[in-house]
Amino acid sequence: MTTSPSGISFHVDGWPPTKNEATSLLAAGSSQATRVRALLQAAEHAATICGWVTTDADVSLDLVVRGPGQPPADATNYLGGISDVLQDKIVGRNLDVAHLGELAAVALYRDDRQIRHIEYGERAPNQPSYTVRIHHLSPPTAAPAASTPPDAALEETPTERGRRVVAALAAKGAELVSSSSRSTRYRAAG
Repeated sequence: MTTSPSGISFHVDGWPPTKNEATSLLAAGSSQATRVRALLQAAEHAATICGWVTTDADVSLDLVVRGPGQPPADATNYLGGISDVLQDKIVGRNLDVAHLGELAAVALYRDDRQIRHIEYGERAPNQPSYTVRIHHLSPPTAAPAASTPPDAALEETPTERGRRVVAALAAKGAELVSSSSRSTRYRAAG
């Protein structure tokens, strides 16, 4: 495991969770449950060590898969599985993840749509394992909840909280519109 102020990296034994079924790999009883738990435990440990907090910034996901011969799944299935598992699984999701216990709260980024760059590689040692690295591509923004002290958040009325959430969503919408405009200009210029 390595850490830096702008990134987090960790190693996991075994194959990565694979996104290749109609059932969510985060659902109770998923055939990927053991792999999902191993990934969440490694991510939680690394985040605790380095002080990583769930980010709102654009990120890069680097994945190196190791194992004898050709891996049992392809790059897109591994990248999809890992990106789903490491995003926020609670806020705004319609999925029961209670079976994950405290691991349900492990998230390195809010949404896998924040992944703007991917690197993938395979190596051939004897035992299956993989390394995940997430790093910021843009500076993280302050989370809306951080602007309200924890004690004040407990005492605010539902109306005050609603206004704060609407303001945060409006700010995020403005960011997305600005980001979308930049992307359009880059495409038009290229």
